[in-house]
Amino acid sequence: MGIIDDFFNGNLCPADIQITNPRYMVAMSRQEQFLKTLSENLSEDDRQTLEKLMKYCSDMEYEHGRNMFALGFSMGVRFTGEGFSMREKNFP
Repeated sequence: MGIIDDFFNGNLCPADIQITNPRYMVAMSRQEQFLKTLSENLSEDDRQTLEKLMKYCSDMEYEHGRNMFALGFSMGVRFTGEGFSMREKNFP
């Protein structure tokens, strides 16, 4: 099955791809450990405030990722279009 069939059938979801970048994984692990330690030393009210902050950060990260995906996809289409355009102009 090709990418067009996968797209039509709803089988493409870039957000489901597992991140394997080692630097990202280390940073995420450090963040989780830091948040765990911080949370253990907070009052219940402060812990709830931290959870809200993390939810807002997650929402922002999602929106940023969505926008970057759209911009990257658009840029790829533009590169493709220009590539075909250049080919027709320079290589009859």
